[in-house]
Amino acid sequence: MDQQNRYTILKARVEVDGLLEKQPMFYILHALLIASFWILSIVMLLNGTTFLSLLAATVVLGFASTQTALFSHDVGHEQVTTHA
Repeated sequence: MDQQNRYTILKARVEVDGLLEKQPMFYILHALLIASFWILSIVMLLNGTTFLSLLAATVVLGFASTQTALFSHDVGHEQVTTHA
């Protein structure tokens, strides 16, 4: 079985399983989760009194920032909206 034929079979299976369809509800929930991490990190930074609490806040802030970048990447590739 050649590579092109294997790819065609795999692509057909992926399309039948609906793995290439847009998932707007996933992105809505993901955006809400990201916003909650941003809010949590800001609250933690403002209320942090010890080194460890501020360190934990920066970890949450880093996670929120990374998730925002990944979400923005999906937006850039038009994976979020369902417009034609």
